[in-house]
Amino acid sequence: MPRVRNHFFVLALLDPYTNDVVNLGSVHRTKPGYYVVCGPGQHKVAIPAGTHRINVNYTRIWVIGSTQLKGKKDLANVNRIQDGYTLTPLSKYGTSYHLPRPAHSKTKVKNYQVPTGLQFFDVLGKLLKQFPPPAADRPLLRELATVGIGPGMQPSRNSKLNADTLAGLRAAVAAGPAQIQADAKTLFVSSAGKHNGYFLERLGTYGTNYELRAVISQMGLGAFTSEIAIFALSLTDDTFKPLFGSTNYVLHLPMLPPVNEGWTLTVYSTQGFLVPNSINRYQLSNASPLLRNSDGSVNMYLQSIRPSNSADQANWLPTPSGAGFEVIWRLLAPKPAAINGILNGTGWQPPAIVASATSP
Repeated sequence: MPRVRNHFFVLALLDPYTNDVVNLGSVHRTKPGYYVVCGPGQHKVAIPAGTHRINVNYTRIWVIGSTQLKGKKDLANVNRIQDGYTLTPLSKYGTSYHLPRPAHSKTKVKNYQVPTGLQFFDVLGKLLKQFPPPAADRPLLRELATVGIGPGMQPSRNSKLNADTLAGLRAAVAAGPAQIQADAKTLFVSSAGKHNGYFLERLGTYGTNYELRAVISQMGLGAFTSEIAIFALSLTDDTFKPLFGSTNYVLHLPMLPPVNEGWTLTVYSTQGFLVPNSINRYQLSNASPLLRNSDGSVNMYLQSIRPSNSADQANWLPTPSGAGFEVIWRLLAPKPAAINGILNGTGWQPPAIVASATSP
């Protein structure tokens, strides 16, 4: 961990169940230095003097790094910060070890195929054995065991399962993706009613909320806990009509987000990509030179064409012409006293997205 000044940053450690279990970075004021990640059976292993121990409960941990970029001029600073993050095998600590740079080559992408049919549960059983489920999952695991699902279990080789049970398992795998989509819609509608039309929930740890964990795995895999960042997603305007680039929208903020380390508002295509535009602007943020109203509030304009009023162009976030899109708010290090209100709908909320008949 390098010494980082005046930037939000986090190296989040997630377990195989996508729970955010440790956050090293600016929010928790992590001291620069070396941190030794100790898995099961290693919690008492000797570590080098001057290093810091992090005990985790799994043999596989996912590290997700995020570093704040304060505009184009800040890019070199952020690159220097990122160059300071290092990952070293413990056996190489204290040596001149450097991870060799890979040779330049064309990237080859291999799409992982999710297993189908009974093989899905065979693979699940292998992974559940490799990564033992949390204790809170035991009641559900007892139920699943009655149909041959669980740590080390392989339904495809279980001669005790009858034909109807096996058919039901195959049908469950086939219906899974559609079920997650249905759960996503239900969660979005429920959340939108509390949050001005946005999906905004407490993420990063899921307990036995299997539906939320499954939905986030498809629309926000690797989400941080709320003290690190809060995310708000919308696909519709305030009347629940899908966002579309041929429509002009206004977002009115009586006050900016209550955060300690910044915020961003970003437009994405419905496929999750940034939207190319004539001014190369992909987000508005606390670093943007926003024009404020006389009462201190801010109007933001989401539209595919440049606002006719030149004074409003500073608050313009381009959208794709003739195509659908979505928007995401990121609140970096929300102020602790504001977090519960943001999450339960009683405090600061992202502004409603209101369609306007004409350009501002």
